[in-house]
Amino acid sequence: MYPFKNLSSEEWFRELYVDARYTKVIWHNYNVKKVLLLPGNVEMIKNDKKKAQEFIELVKSCK
Repeated sequence: MYPFKNLSSEEWFRELYVDARYTKVIWHNYNVKKVLLLPGNVEMIKNDKKKAQEFIELVKSCK
């Protein structure tokens, strides 16, 4: 199981993920994967709105 699967319960993550541009970034961008593959980071993103916004900005800046 991928650690970032926990984020699928978050509406903002699902919105990013269903957009093909961002799905590709989530799966293939080194910087995004580096964040998502550490379970501690995923929990921090899930529990902290500021960190979630920073992650969204990271994904959108990589497209």
